[in-house]
Order: sequence, then C-alpha cells, then structure tokens
Amino acid sequence: MMTRLAPAMDQALAGITATGAPVTDADAMAALRGKWMYFSGGTSGGGRLQGSATRSYEENVEFDGAGRYAWSSSAAVNVVTPETGVGGGSSAGGANAGSDQGTYAVIGTTLVLRGRTGTLSVDVQILGDRFVADGKTYMRMP
Repeated sequence: MMTRLAPAMDQALAGITATGAPVTDADAMAALRGKWMYFSGGTSGGGRLQGSATRSYEENVEFDGAGRYAWSSSAAVNVVTPETGVGGGSSAGGANAGSDQGTYAVIGTTLVLRGRTGTLSVDVQILGDRFVADGKTYMRMP
C-alpha cells in the first residue's frame, strides 16, 4: 500500500518549497511600545420610571517594545428597576477584573501573546495612535 502512495505523495509535494521559520517584525513590536486602552460601554432604558441598565468593559495593555507585555481588564454592570410605587425601585450591580503578563511577538500581521494563562494569536493592524486586534480598537494612552 505504501509503495502505491509514495509516487502520489512525491507529486503532491513537488511544488512546495520551505521558506524557513517565521520572522518577528521588530519594527511592529517597537511601534506597539506604550500604554493602550480599549473601552466599550453603554446605557439602556430611561431613568427612574422605566428602569435602566449600564455596562462598561475596559482593557489596558502595556507593551515594552521589546517583547514583554502586561494586560488587565475590568467589567461592570448596574441595573435599576423602575419605580412602581412608594419606596421606588431597586438597583443591583457587579464587577469583574482580570490580568495577565508575558511575552509578545508580531509575525507578519499576527500578534502572538504568551502569558501565564496560555497563548493567544490574533490578526493585528497597527495604525499609529491606535491598533486593531481581534476586532477591537485600542487607543494609545498619553
């Protein structure tokens, strides 16, 4: 069986050429140097008589320009029920936070983060005062 597959495999592999290991883009890594923030939030509802909900999510990341990063996130939500009589409505809220740190590399258009919690690879576009990764736009902080 193997003798019959060998010619087919040779033919299939004939046009493939190895180009070497992926190359880290030092210029792109240096361009990410600094502090960046992503924010998403919103409010719905209409106040005391209708009730309302607010939510916010924020990520902060700092790159050193040479392969190390630190990341943190926070999320919060607050819900207010409508006032329906004497005593009014009620409210509830919650918050969550996370963090990680480790090494990073830019290879082509891919940002690779290796942290304590694992490895993440996302498409990245570096646009001067902002960058887009995983569909989220991060703004450079002063």
